Amino acid sequence: MNWAFYQKAQLCLEVVGIADLRQSREACGLTQKEFAELVGVNITYLARIERGEKELTEKMRQRFEGVFDLLGYTVPMDVIYDYVRIRFPFFLSGTAELTQAKVNAKEIIEGLFGIRFEAWEQKPIKRYHYDGMYIYGDFTVLYPSKEDENLGILVELKGRGCRQLENLMVEQGRTWRSFFFTCFEYAPVFKRLDLAINDYFGILSIPELIAKCEDDAYDLKRMRVFHVHKSSTPIHAEVLDEKPPMACTLYLGSRKSDIYFCIYEKDREQEAKLGIAPEDAVSKNRFEVRLHEDRANLALLEILARDNVESVVLDIIDAYVQFFHSVKNKKRPCHRWAQFIGVGRQKIKLTMHPEPYDIRRSYGWMKKQVMSTLKLMAGLEQKLGKEKIREMGLTTLQDMFANAELSDRHERLFGHMTAPMEDILTPAFLQERDYPPAVRLDELVNVKPGEALMIERLFAEANKKNGGN
Repeated sequence: MNWAFYQKAQLCLEVVGIADLRQSREACGLTQKEFAELVGVNITYLARIERGEKELTEKMRQRFEGVFDLLGYTVPMDVIYDYVRIRFPFFLSGTAELTQAKVNAKEIIEGLFGIRFEAWEQKPIKRYHYDGMYIYGDFTVLYPSKEDENLGILVELKGRGCRQLENLMVEQGRTWRSFFFTCFEYAPVFKRLDLAINDYFGILSIPELIAKCEDDAYDLKRMRVFHVHKSSTPIHAEVLDEKPPMACTLYLGSRKSDIYFCIYEKDREQEAKLGIAPEDAVSKNRFEVRLHEDRANLALLEILARDNVESVVLDIIDAYVQFFHSVKNKKRPCHRWAQFIGVGRQKIKLTMHPEPYDIRRSYGWMKKQVMSTLKLMAGLEQKLGKEKIREMGLTTLQDMFANAELSDRHERLFGHMTAPMEDILTPAFLQERDYPPAVRLDELVNVKPGEALMIERLFAEANKKNGGN
């Protein structure tokens, strides 16, 4: 299949519509079996439709048209960084004249983020054996109470932190590539790296993949196990007694290993977390590649070497898992899976979804925990009168608001959301910075100049080092 077929199919649909289904299907270069699998119907049913022996219902018509939309969809997926955890040692190896250079949290914070150290909030915490951390929005930098060479300084960016970093980098004229190259100035050890593929159109069907795992129509290659998790989510429907749908998550590989995959229904997750109806969600599914320790380091080096995130992440997926048409036909890949891996679709790109720091979680907490009480108090004030409330020895809402004081944390939060960028960035990041499109990888790691880094070879070396696990 190729995009010339898809464009021709779109033209056929514009001219003859869904009525000449066979002509449109053949214009896409699809067999009846392939098209039936995409639509999710029996091949006999499809054949009867094409011969005019059975009429399409409105619901089924929408499914058929949706498949043709998918085949002509310009950007069905993209890939993003969704979790980054990096450890930086306290001492860096240097030149013969200066064998070691000491670094601290301030240098890491200002060197990587370009945000003035004074703008960060410091608080004690017990996490990963660290004793304290600096916070700015959803950026976290952890440090130990003593200079422990095994701990160093840890930078952690979860999903929202990654989006906020992208918002910051847009202001600074930086990219993820330049950010990672800046990291190499401080001898990083990548502890975890998550790459997420957003499936906007629903190329994958999570229930279908789960069924193939249960029917043994798959090959996990180096992964030995899979795990399925289902949970109920809120439902947006007029019928209140309707049974809530089940949100499906499929884990491929052990979650305790250095590499595993998490595939879930993103639209259902957004419904559960934010109350967004599935039909209004931007992304339908998400496929997360979660890498730890050596796997994270090797994958990141491969990304920098190729300067092509898509090829690396899809090579990793293809090296570890394959889904087939059926358990009886393990030579033929599942059509949807083949398209997800890259057959017959446009290339996907690394994209940035920059989002500024916001206080949606605080608003959400108020909505769930506080607003009902405030509504009760407001009703009492309206019914009894403010003077009566005061006579009862209680404080009115107006007085509470007037006397409330912002804590240091609230003051910082207000500053984060209102301060102009020139008041936040360090002087070095206020200047124009030139980032080369490529840097010789042999200057960063111990590889020969010009040596091609193949993901299979790197993972094979990591497997050998880890005893084949």
